[in-house]
Amino acid sequence: MTMNDAAEAVLSVDALTLAFRGLVALDDVSLSIRPGRVTGIVGPNGAGKSSLLNCVNGFYVPQSGDIKWHGASIRGKAPHQIARLGIARTFQGVELLRGLSVIENVMIGLYPRTSVGGLRCAVKTPRARREEDEAYARAEDVLNFLGISRFRSRSAGSLSYGDQKIVAIARALVVEPQLLLLDEPTSGMSQSEKSAIVDVVHELRRERGLTQVLIEHDVPMIRSLSDDVIVLNFGKVLAEGPPEEVFSQADVVDAFVGRRALAGS
Repeated sequence: MTMNDAAEAVLSVDALTLAFRGLVALDDVSLSIRPGRVTGIVGPNGAGKSSLLNCVNGFYVPQSGDIKWHGASIRGKAPHQIARLGIARTFQGVELLRGLSVIENVMIGLYPRTSVGGLRCAVKTPRARREEDEAYARAEDVLNFLGISRFRSRSAGSLSYGDQKIVAIARALVVEPQLLLLDEPTSGMSQSEKSAIVDVVHELRRERGLTQVLIEHDVPMIRSLSDDVIVLNFGKVLAEGPPEEVFSQADVVDAFVGRRALAGS
């Protein structure tokens, strides 16, 4: 991306290196995420895509390099601290508590933002009741926005896999993030379930102007959804830019997608 892109970035990664016992997952990775846009990150398995997100939201601490959020370094901060700054995350698996209701699972997303300790929650102090009521109302708003409020009282484990993925997105959205990181949100889905996720991404950009980073293996989907695309290969940035420009590069075709995938066949 250009210097102007970097200057207006909400999130910037500079010369990030991450290794596990000599195995390099990220090798001098630098990139910028611009506000209000959908950025697709693609690459073969093991390219470092999820490792990058794990660094951004504090699960991994890179050996070198920096991560800046609105110009301030967040490298080394704990996941709950980064969540409080406005960065939310979904994972490849749904990671829901299957025995709890849908709305309870969504309310759990607010835990990093609550100020009431366990004892006060247990004895239902006025402050705890107030925070619980506020959390319920915010969770209800998100479920309505995503069109799944009818599931509010059902156990999360009783839903289809596709609906569970949307509940996981709802849990991330309940904190009203400025940046949403989506790690393979359509993996293992049918085509109709994928379409529902595509609609969610479109709606979040159109209605809320939410900045989103999307890891996906579905190249036609990335091409249709993304304003910017970043290709990772062997832990390095292979290409970045507008989808039509990136997916026309011969080294991207050879290293990752193949001409059949680019054609959507």
